[in-house]
Amino acid sequence: MSKKNTSHTFPKNPITSRQYFDIIRELDHNIYAILESCEKLIELQERQKLKVGKNDVLIINPNLLMVTAGLYTHCIEEFGKFYLLKRHSRLIPSGQYKGEYDLSSIKKQFFNHQDKFRIAFSKLPSICKNIGYDLTKGITKPSEEFRVDIFHVGLDELGLVRKIPEIDFNKLSRAVKRFHNEYLKMKS
Repeated sequence: MSKKNTSHTFPKNPITSRQYFDIIRELDHNIYAILESCEKLIELQERQKLKVGKNDVLIINPNLLMVTAGLYTHCIEEFGKFYLLKRHSRLIPSGQYKGEYDLSSIKKQFFNHQDKFRIAFSKLPSICKNIGYDLTKGITKPSEEFRVDIFHVGLDELGLVRKIPEIDFNKLSRAVKRFHNEYLKMKS
């Protein structure tokens, strides 16, 4: 017997305060874990230097760059979900569900990737939105899964190869560092 996929389930009733704070804590942990992974991959990349004469030249590993950029976009989406829950969940003041959190107003956004990115981008400075590839351009095209463009080669409507976008190491590095700082500020 196969296990039911629960990745797109949503509570039918309001959730308890404990459940609400559990998901906030888990999202916070996930965002930190992803940011830390991105930072470690960037550090690893920065150690890949070749001595050319008197200068050290950074040798960019495109595979590490692609994985770091993919993790970074996932982190942005998780931040959008985090912000959505923190700002748009409603504490019920009275009645049968008093003291619980009503999430019904965010159900559609909770599963919509573009909405979560749009929310995140509205809270982040522009340096966090461009990694050599403008991450904001995909949020206007709901049919395009731009968040995974970094990992997948595909075909466009005309049958032309859609290549993995160019990622700029320095822009990605600055974006990750700034996102981390902005996230810490927003949490306090």
